[in-house]
This record gives sequence, C-alpha cells and structure tokens, in this order.
Amino acid sequence: MDYTKIDFSKFDVTKMLDADAALDQIQNNARTALGYVTDARSRDMAQTIVDASIAFSRAQIQATQQFVQTMRSAIAIK
Repeated sequence: MDYTKIDFSKFDVTKMLDADAALDQIQNNARTALGYVTDARSRDMAQTIVDASIAFSRAQIQATQQFVQTMRSAIAIK
C-alpha cells in the first residue's frame, strides 16, 4: 500500500471508536459479572476497583483529547 497517498491529518480516532460508550459497556459488564460473586465484601471491593479504573480511563481520555486539540492548534492542522 502506498502510504504517501493517505492524508493522516484527516484521521480521527474519535469517529472510529466511541470511548465513552466502550467504557460504559465495560463497566456494565463488570457489574454483571461481579453480581455472581457471593461474598459481599469481595464484590464491593472489586466493584470499587473497577469504578476507579473506569474513572481513571475517562480522565486519561479527556486529557488525551485536550492534548490533541492543543497540538492541532499549535501546529495548525485542520
């Protein structure tokens, strides 16, 4: 494939993958799976870890989006 003919400045990952929807689905699937854990303390602990991981991922996505916007502005890619 001739990569010199591809305009990478128009490549937008956010249009290919809705990260928020993916994280929502991951969180819902984890809740469903953790519903099968019979020990309440273990289930609650695991759910807390999952929720924290999802929150961390959302923060990373937001920071990355802000970084990309800043970079686009700095180098004037439209």
